[in-house]
Amino acid sequence: MELQLSVRFEVTPDGHQVRLVAMGELTETNQQVLYPLLHRAWALTSATEVVIDLTAVEHLDTAALDLLCWEVEHHQPDHLTQPVCFTLPQTPPANGPPPAPGNSA
Repeated sequence: MELQLSVRFEVTPDGHQVRLVAMGELTETNQQVLYPLLHRAWALTSATEVVIDLTAVEHLDTAALDLLCWEVEHHQPDHLTQPVCFTLPQTPPANGPPPAPGNSA
């Protein structure tokens, strides 16, 4: 059974914030579908705030979150003035410890 992931790309009218809203199942295999969307968000302006919103994810593998964080850390362009923000679900990721207090990474 293949786990499904849907992603909504939301941009504020002024272009100052992009939200990648993931829904469904985020796994080690399918998390890479977020990469091209993340790179597209980075291309808007250097001041664009990028939020990866995982609050609607029903199943979140710890390995998927690790790989996604690695992608952000190693491929975020130097010219950006805003760090990428993660919004995590209230329930802990599958196969891992609970998220840190504050619910963001």
